[in-house]
Amino acid sequence: MPIIPVSPAALSVDNNNPRIPDEGLGQREAMRAVAGEDDGKLLLALAEDIVEYGQLSPAELPIIYPIPNRPNQYVVGEGNRRLVAIRALENPDTFVGAVSNEVLERLRKLSAKYQLSPVTEVYCCLMSGPDEADHWIDLRHTGKRGGAGLVEWGPHEKARRALRRTGKRQSHVALLDFLENGGHLTAAERRQVPLSSFERLVKNPAVRQRIGVSTDRDGNVRFVNEDAAIKGLLYIARDLISGTKKTVHIYTSAQRTQYASEIPTKAVPVPSPAKIGQTVSVAPTAGAAAAAAPVTQRVPLARLKKDRDTLMPSGTRLRVIDARTRKIWEEIQGLTLSKNPNALAVLFRVFLELSVDYYVLNTLKKPKSYINEKGVTLGVKLTAAVTDLETKTKLSRQEAAPVKVAAQKNSFLAMSVLTLNDYVHNALMIPTPTDLRAAWDGFDPFFKALWP
Repeated sequence: MPIIPVSPAALSVDNNNPRIPDEGLGQREAMRAVAGEDDGKLLLALAEDIVEYGQLSPAELPIIYPIPNRPNQYVVGEGNRRLVAIRALENPDTFVGAVSNEVLERLRKLSAKYQLSPVTEVYCCLMSGPDEADHWIDLRHTGKRGGAGLVEWGPHEKARRALRRTGKRQSHVALLDFLENGGHLTAAERRQVPLSSFERLVKNPAVRQRIGVSTDRDGNVRFVNEDAAIKGLLYIARDLISGTKKTVHIYTSAQRTQYASEIPTKAVPVPSPAKIGQTVSVAPTAGAAAAAAPVTQRVPLARLKKDRDTLMPSGTRLRVIDARTRKIWEEIQGLTLSKNPNALAVLFRVFLELSVDYYVLNTLKKPKSYINEKGVTLGVKLTAAVTDLETKTKLSRQEAAPVKVAAQKNSFLAMSVLTLNDYVHNALMIPTPTDLRAAWDGFDPFFKALWP
């Protein structure tokens, strides 16, 4: 199956393509049928992408096969929309009546730009004929097929992708990270949370007020009472996982506000977390008081605690024995999150690995060559160290759980090895004080057990 460059002029639309309702159409009508899907809006988006990037996607090659008795001419078995988009950029008027007038006008403007730098070659996968191509086309278009076919990203994967590209974590994703990071929600449970529904609820003002969650201008999440917020968030997550509440139940703002009133009082901070100093209503407790009118209280200014500006909580003491690691620990203690987030992110990553290396060499008695062996990553060493500490009952199962998750290859938590590595090597990954605090808090019991 050679990969060959082909001029777009040598390519023809497959008039038996499933996108075309009628069989036996000529080239012009077949192209117009492909272009007409959704009044041409899908075609326009593809054409815009081609003009912006100057080429077709190199990640997905068209599949072609020869046209009998026509040398150097090919049918496109896979990639017909891409070919039609090129044809639309070459001559938009071919599609008059096949797409909406608005789409046609935009294609004409795009065409003027395209003519300045047209696609002259398309790299294609050449196959002998449709029989050889069928299996690969089916894999592309007929679903997961148990994993052999195309497996599209779900909402969690899309959120991780956005985080890694922009360095910004959306608040509803940060809340799920917080729950998983703290061992309140397992990784398996987290994957079952319908992300869009969770987002609808935790971004609703009434729900946020009910459970005591707020977000600052930078998207950092704050709690009035962390224990109550955890209970409230878990109540929401498990409602959605179980199917007790579905999108249809929380589709409108009114429905979400009603849902907020249904969250149990045990998951509600007292006093209720509206704006600081604002008079708010606190739901009465269960029992006889349930019939009583809401109690009006004023939220005291001292109720919302200011986030710490240091990486570790005040009073953290570690007995770091290794000289170099102790120097780094001392430097970490002298920096603030508001002024030095990048320095702290890098030093945090170095401190973690040097601490783990010391434990692996001096407690687990591994040879010095071990820490540099191929395949012995920080995640591998971290897993070995935390497992040993748990076995020796220096860490509880709950304390060890988030560290084990952080060591996994597919973990994108604030405290994960992958995230810490990105802080060092990825120019687009920007550490925030909130994420760094969360990362330290996840590792805090581990560090205290390792450097008692």
